[in-house]
Amino acid sequence: MLHKIHIPVMGICYTVDSPIRVAPFGITSVISLVDDGLLEEYRMAYAEREGISVGKPEQTRVGRIRAYLDFVEDEAERRFFALQSMRFVGGTLPQYSNASAASANDKDKYFLMLPPDSPLKEEYMQVCPKSGLSRIGAEATLTAKMKMGEIQANIMVSLNHKDAALDAVRGFAESKVRGSLVLSAGINLGVFEEIAKHKCFYRQKIDGEVVAPEKKIILKVSDYRSALTQGKYLAKKGLEVYEYRIESGVNCGGHAFFGAKKLMPDVIREFMDCKENLFETTRNLIAKISIPPTEPSRITAQGGICNAEEVAEVLSMGVDGVGVGTPFLLVPQATSCDKDTRRRLAAATSSDVVLSRASPLGVPFMNLLTSTAAELCREKANRILFGFTHSNGAAQTAPKPAHQLSTSEEPGFLCRQHYLCREISGFNHPLCMASRDYVLHRLAEISAQEASGTCTHEAAQGLRKEVLERECICRFLGNAGREELRERSPSLRYDSREIAAARAQVPLKREPVSVCPGPDIAYFTREYTLLEMMQHLYGTGPSLTPADKPSAFEIEREIMQKVQNEA
Repeated sequence: MLHKIHIPVMGICYTVDSPIRVAPFGITSVISLVDDGLLEEYRMAYAEREGISVGKPEQTRVGRIRAYLDFVEDEAERRFFALQSMRFVGGTLPQYSNASAASANDKDKYFLMLPPDSPLKEEYMQVCPKSGLSRIGAEATLTAKMKMGEIQANIMVSLNHKDAALDAVRGFAESKVRGSLVLSAGINLGVFEEIAKHKCFYRQKIDGEVVAPEKKIILKVSDYRSALTQGKYLAKKGLEVYEYRIESGVNCGGHAFFGAKKLMPDVIREFMDCKENLFETTRNLIAKISIPPTEPSRITAQGGICNAEEVAEVLSMGVDGVGVGTPFLLVPQATSCDKDTRRRLAAATSSDVVLSRASPLGVPFMNLLTSTAAELCREKANRILFGFTHSNGAAQTAPKPAHQLSTSEEPGFLCRQHYLCREISGFNHPLCMASRDYVLHRLAEISAQEASGTCTHEAAQGLRKEVLERECICRFLGNAGREELRERSPSLRYDSREIAAARAQVPLKREPVSVCPGPDIAYFTREYTLLEMMQHLYGTGPSLTPADKPSAFEIEREIMQKVQNEA
């Protein structure tokens, strides 16, 4: 790969079209395949904006995922070829200056964003002073070496309500994307079995020559033991893991699963010590039924890394690459997000990003307290628990019993996506713990406990607050993208109701937005260009974070302590 940094999956929408935005610049990024309806909305909206005919909305989950990935591949490739066709700006461009950034075109920026030790960047610097026929020839040679960033897609394997995860595998396998499938959030043997059915994930022998898999497998893991277990299972089916992607168990945005109970540096060191054993063990298993790999899997790491010093420190541990997520939420050229949410992210302080109970999974969730979704949940909770709204904080009426609340006042949310539904005692069908049905049921249980004297009023209020904090993240984590589509107004013919006809879920008014950045968002204070952010992370441009910022590993240790104390 050209870059040592990739943009990992963030939420449901934040990196949904990142490959279209950054792959032409050689940067790898990851799409979430959780919400196939959102993928369809994006495909149709881009088609309207670009004047491309893509036909009617797809009617199946597999079809929506395949069609969107095909569109992303085509659009990213089109933009990459357009970038290649540009001429470089004349004259010598220094490593960084405001003047050079202003005068450089996108083709120049492609090279200015590369790591400082990149041979391609060095060659670019040698091309700039040339002129005449020598310049033309050197430009052509350099242009031929340009490569797109890889298009990767993430599946949360534990979210398999009505075979959603299996359909995501099928959609990716059937698409034209020649990238990697990232498996995250647990182990699902059914997903492994589905992957094994598709030829594109295996090495092939063509005309006597062994070629790498057309599509690769990446495992997101938080400890070595899990990597070895999953790697061996896949190897027994002849499947190789292209990359083990280590992520912090507590500081990688989103949920703080903390399964390994180890800090990320300790996990990285264990991987480095056991890398050869991992390779030999899985290679020998693959060799029994298929063509084995000849080189060890890549090892990368991500979680809380947000400046050049941290990138360099993690790379010095021996990993092959680093994932950086949260800072790119403030880079409109890289991620999908509405203007209001970006303003809230830019204004966020360290006290605005906390471990919360907002997730219906019952796992600590890194949440922006100033997001519109968090504000809505607090207002609902205050109204139900204390009889006043969050906006003025003044008592107005006594709290109403849950059965007397109007529809707009009711706790919980109507469950429309069903991604986090699971078996819950007392119900004869899968349910989400943020759904209105569950929340009303749980509040009634708490009231019964309080009435019977088995629970004090103070304890009951604490339990109610915990239940009412939960956000409908299936929907709300995608709303920043929907709002951006609305803001960009693709064309006069754009009609969101028509675009999502297959699911009929696009709202006609603004909906709450959930966002789960890492704590490092507090150290970034405005929107940035892609060039600014990449040069900040590689140390080839001005630093965008203050000198006294705690290190990623100090922050990770603090979060780990909080998780342990609350467990």
